[in-house]
Amino acid sequence: MHTDDREEQHGEQESRGYPAPATDRPDHPSQALRIDNGCEVPGEEPATEDKERRQDLGPGHEVEGDGGVGRDRDGDSRNDQRDHHGRDREQEPATPSSQRRLAEARQEQRQQGGERRNARRARGVRPLNAFHVEQSMAPPGRPAPGEVIAKSQAPGEQNAPPPSPSRSRSRCVSRGSILDGAARRQESDRVSRSDRRSQMDPRKTAVVLVEFQNDFTSPGGALHDAVKGSMEATGMLANAQAAATAAREAGATIIHAPIQYAAGYGEITSTPYGILKGVVDTNAFVKGGWGAEIVPDMAPQPGDIVLEGKRGLDAFASTNLDFILRSKGIQTVALGGFLTNCCVESTMRSAYEKGFEVITLTDCVAATSAAEHDNAIAYDYPMFSKPMTGAAFVSALAGETAADGSRGY
Repeated sequence: MHTDDREEQHGEQESRGYPAPATDRPDHPSQALRIDNGCEVPGEEPATEDKERRQDLGPGHEVEGDGGVGRDRDGDSRNDQRDHHGRDREQEPATPSSQRRLAEARQEQRQQGGERRNARRARGVRPLNAFHVEQSMAPPGRPAPGEVIAKSQAPGEQNAPPPSPSRSRSRCVSRGSILDGAARRQESDRVSRSDRRSQMDPRKTAVVLVEFQNDFTSPGGALHDAVKGSMEATGMLANAQAAATAAREAGATIIHAPIQYAAGYGEITSTPYGILKGVVDTNAFVKGGWGAEIVPDMAPQPGDIVLEGKRGLDAFASTNLDFILRSKGIQTVALGGFLTNCCVESTMRSAYEKGFEVITLTDCVAATSAAEHDNAIAYDYPMFSKPMTGAAFVSALAGETAADGSRGY
C-alpha cells in the first residue's frame, strides 16, 4: 500500500470517529511538560531547526524523542507494521543516506539540548531543591508539615548544603521533651493521688469500729478484765470516741461492727477452739444481752451503719461490709476496736487484699496484753496498713498530709 493510500485511509478513519493518533492526543506524554535535567520548562517549543530538520527528513522519519513513536521510511508507525492477521509485513531496508541524515539529526538535537541547558544556567534557573519542613521546628509563618519549598538560587550561588545533623538532633530533643513532659505529668498525677490519699477525702472514707461492746469495754463485761490494762494504757475508748465524732462531722461514713451469737452458739462449731472457745466459755456476746450491746460512749448516731451477721473475726467474712463500702464509693478504711491483734488485724488484712487504703488507728485499739498489742502495731500493722493515731487521722481528714507509716519487707 502506497503512502498516499495510507494517508487517505487514515483520513477515512478520522472521519468515521476513530481516535486520533496517540501523539496528537493532549494526554500523550509528548504533550506534557518537557523535562530537562530535573527542570520543568512549561510550554517550551522545540527549536525551529528541529522542525526544519523533520521537514528535510520527510514523512518517513521522526527525530528521536519526538512523540516516542518511530516510523519507517514509508511513514508507517512501528505499531502498524503488522497486518490485520497479525503477521509481520516486509519492510524495506533503510538507505545509507537516510541513516546518515537520522544520525546527523540526533547529534544536532543533543547539541541543541546542551545549549538550552547552558542558557538556563546562565539565567539562574536551577533544578528544584525540595525538602519537607517539620511543623514542630518551623516558627510562625513557615510552611506546614509535608509542604514542599522550591528554592531558586542566583547565578554563581553555591548549592544549598544538606540539612545539618543538628536538625535531626533538634527533632530528637523535641520528641524527648514531649516524652519528658508526659513523664512529668504522670509523676505529678501519681504525687497528686498520693497526696489525696494521705489527706483523705472524707466523702470516700469509712471508719469501721470493731466490737466496742460492753463485754469488752465496760466493767462487769465477760472479757473486760482481759483488756482493761491495754485500754487504760492507751486511753483507747476516749481516743476512739473523739476520732469517730470528728470523722462523722467531716462527712465520713461511720460503720459499727459488733459480734453476737444466739444463745447456745449454734451458729459456730460445737467444738470450738482458740479465741472462739474463749467466747463460748465466758458466755460472751449473746444476742439480746447487755454484754452484746454497743457501749454508750460509742453508740450509733443518725446516719451511722450497723453491720449484721458478724460471727467470726474478720468483719468482711460473714457480713455485707464489702458491698456497703463499694456501693458508697469508699476508698479509705480506718479501723479501731478489739482486739488489736485479732479482729482488727483480720479486718485490716482483708481490706488490704481487697484494694482499699487501710488506716489503723494505733491509740484506738486494745489487746489482752501489752506485748501482743505492741507487737501487732510494730510488726504487723505497717505491712498491711498506714498506722497513725486518731488525732493524725482527724488532721488528715481536715486536709493535712499525714505521714505514711507503712513498710515493705
